[in-house]
Amino acid sequence: MKKAIFMGLSLIVSMSLVACSAQAVKVEDQEMPEVIQDQHIEVYGKVVAGETKVITLNQSFMIEETNAKVGTSLKKGDNLITFNPSDIMAQKNLLEMQIASLSRQIEKGDLGYSQANHSYASTKAEVDAAQETYEKNLKLYGANAISESELKQSKDQLDTAKRQLEASGLSVTSALSTSTTQTEALALDLKRSQNQLDQILQLLNNPFVNNGEIVCAFDHAIVSEVHVQSGTYYSSFSPLLELINQEKLLVRATVSEEYMNSISLEQNVEVSILAYPDMQFQGQITFISAKAEFEGGETVIPIEITLEDTMDLMPNMNADIKIPVQ
Repeated sequence: MKKAIFMGLSLIVSMSLVACSAQAVKVEDQEMPEVIQDQHIEVYGKVVAGETKVITLNQSFMIEETNAKVGTSLKKGDNLITFNPSDIMAQKNLLEMQIASLSRQIEKGDLGYSQANHSYASTKAEVDAAQETYEKNLKLYGANAISESELKQSKDQLDTAKRQLEASGLSVTSALSTSTTQTEALALDLKRSQNQLDQILQLLNNPFVNNGEIVCAFDHAIVSEVHVQSGTYYSSFSPLLELINQEKLLVRATVSEEYMNSISLEQNVEVSILAYPDMQFQGQITFISAKAEFEGGETVIPIEITLEDTMDLMPNMNADIKIPVQ
């Protein structure tokens, strides 16, 4: 009997200990915090040119030597192309002489009209004087103070002056018409010559032009395309060459459409470049295409990432991008 009681007490104590242990475990489980791992999207991209300058000029000329090669790194002032500016300078001098001559002709045309107008004013004064003399003589004739022949003489003088005034008026009209027509034609020629000269001056003041050389106008440039060769004739407004601004490289990538809601403009990202495995480049998403594309069997969204520092990068380098999940 005592043995049974002892075993019963032992069983109760054991059950109590198990219950307490289970409760302790339960409490301990409740106090453990939930671990959330850092989530991000990993995508592949390429370093591309964010700014490309296509050099074109507004005049034609003979290219003497092409010094630029695709892939060459440049600084401001480096010679790219040597050309012969003699024809351009000769045309500039000719246009300057034409402009001076046309300006003088326009002034001369205005002088002819001024002279005709002055002659008309003088003739008008003579008519007024003859009119006044005739009216006086008419009164004198009425008072029998002068003869009829004297009155007729003053009348003839008045009529002659009026005819001269009429002729002078026609001369003024003709001079004005001629002057206007000639002036308009000369002004049109002057404007055309001035426009041509302005284009040449624009070429000579172009930051990519230095005398007979085409030079790089900014630092940290890369030659991406050369469209001309030595010894060829350059036709105005056609591309000469193309330069990439190395300070404005960016990364272009695509994101699967399922992550569309996890990306946004100005979102910070981390970029790893295969050529620099120990470096991390910081950047922001600065472009999200409004048009999806089909690539590699899936629908993707093109994006562009602007980096804080691109001086160690080259176009077409491979990039891995980590985009935090929002």
